[in-house]
Amino acid sequence: MFAAWAKDPYARNGHSYANGASMRVIPIGYAYDSLEQTLLQAKASCLSTHNHREAIVGAQAVSASIFMARNGADKEQIKAYLEKAFKYKLSTPLSTIKETHVFDSRTSYSVPPAIIAFLESTDYESAIRNAISLGGDADTQACIAGGIAETYYKKIPEHIKRFCDSRIDVSIKSVVKEFNQKYLIT
Repeated sequence: MFAAWAKDPYARNGHSYANGASMRVIPIGYAYDSLEQTLLQAKASCLSTHNHREAIVGAQAVSASIFMARNGADKEQIKAYLEKAFKYKLSTPLSTIKETHVFDSRTSYSVPPAIIAFLESTDYESAIRNAISLGGDADTQACIAGGIAETYYKKIPEHIKRFCDSRIDVSIKSVVKEFNQKYLIT
């Protein structure tokens, strides 16, 4: 559907409230030197496909998490900011969320648990495992939790890097390498 939309010169902007904008916004948290600019660019990144308040809020929450982690904020500071700025409730434990969590790509349903998966993590891999253990839209939730965790913990384990590297195409590897060099990601 996206490819058809992107190729259609008469296509209108999308008004999706789904979590795709929150998943793809992770690099924005690295690219700007102020939280205000990060939030502005996160919103701008949504307008073509996810021009809906709920999707914009989710994208801004994720990019803010990345920005704050990159600049040394601890988990409590990140959580407090997201709860205040975006009205996200981030105190429900994953064990409670798992009892009723189902597939729902709506941003307000799936992004807060992805953030909680990071908040309850002890390292990069546990953040991914936490998000996947929820079920539901697990791949997107893991992408969000993992993006925040990579920034916070400053490391992806080598065995995970090797596994992923063996499965991506050379053009994507080139983009990842260039991004990592520009933003000093190890």
